[in-house]
Amino acid sequence: MADINMTKTDFFSTTRITRLVQTLASELEVSQPLTFLNRTPIVPVLDDIDILGSYSGPIFAADLITEDAEAVVVEGGRFEQNASIASIPKIKIGQRVSESIIRRLTQLKQGIQLAGDTSVVTGWELDFATTLIRSVRERENALCAAMMLDNHTYDRLGVKLSGSFGAPSAMKVTLLGGDKWTPANTATMTPVDDLQMLVQTATVDFSKTFNRATMSTLAFSRMTSSAEFTERVRLMMGLQPGEFYLSPYDTQNLQNYFTRITGLQLELEDNSMRVRNVNGGSTQTRYLPANQVLLSRTEDDNNRGAFDFANGIVTESIVAPLIAGAPDFGGEQVGPVAYYDGNISLNPPDLKCWAVARGFPRKHDKNATAVITVAADETLTA
Repeated sequence: MADINMTKTDFFSTTRITRLVQTLASELEVSQPLTFLNRTPIVPVLDDIDILGSYSGPIFAADLITEDAEAVVVEGGRFEQNASIASIPKIKIGQRVSESIIRRLTQLKQGIQLAGDTSVVTGWELDFATTLIRSVRERENALCAAMMLDNHTYDRLGVKLSGSFGAPSAMKVTLLGGDKWTPANTATMTPVDDLQMLVQTATVDFSKTFNRATMSTLAFSRMTSSAEFTERVRLMMGLQPGEFYLSPYDTQNLQNYFTRITGLQLELEDNSMRVRNVNGGSTQTRYLPANQVLLSRTEDDNNRGAFDFANGIVTESIVAPLIAGAPDFGGEQVGPVAYYDGNISLNPPDLKCWAVARGFPRKHDKNATAVITVAADETLTA
């Protein structure tokens, strides 16, 4: 193996770690299963008011006029302030660089020659960047999911967010009693009707034609166990009751039956993120609650006219030039950015690597999605 000279490697460079984080951010948007963020365009914005508000208004068909005639001027719409938040939240996480790693890298910079591939030595920084940007993007994905579900609730470390993104109540349905998708209601619930009725409401009342249903595997299992779904499949296949049996384990055929019966693409979404609690423990949280079904249009994926994620300038990059010894970001930047800082008291003598972004999702088309809450809790058992 070739010898590697590490004396000129600047391991704790803010410029280097930011470049790694920003490169990985672009790659993660394509390669990782962050369903809701991946279909939401990330739009750089320079002003807080652009993040806090959104522009909306009716769209009128243009008139036909003769030459030299004057066209009608219509109302230009309005700028709506997002009433649910008063300031832009930062999305930030840090990871500790241990004393042992610091000592090892210091020895390398003193001129020690190592045998092996450079990635064996420097891979730790790539791992840091990957972990940090994944953490930032997971929180952004959760915010985008909340925007599409038209409900966000957050209460952690002094930050409290709650409210709606403006969808009309007719696009948010909650099932009650015998209509809920639970094992006790297999004979009375009508999940196919529930979906088709909301699709029709969206089409007739709001001119939105949904063609995709996103739900948990558990919700799909509950739906396909209903007597209604079984009967719909039997009638579609033209079979007599005694000639037909629908296996709950025949997943591929069940998915095909779903699409043929409802006319909707099926998307099963069971991804979750892990959050560190203040007491040191952790909690696993789903992006899409198991008891909710989301309706959307594939044509709205990455359509800035429907919704986006407003990505603002990170405050750290504004303040850094004013503070002696602060990390150099190379000027004001939108997130995510990353940097190192140390413990001034040297107790313990370690470093922390941070990644930070600043932004919030915006729902420009209030009718872009619809949601059905199919049971009272995520277990779908009662």
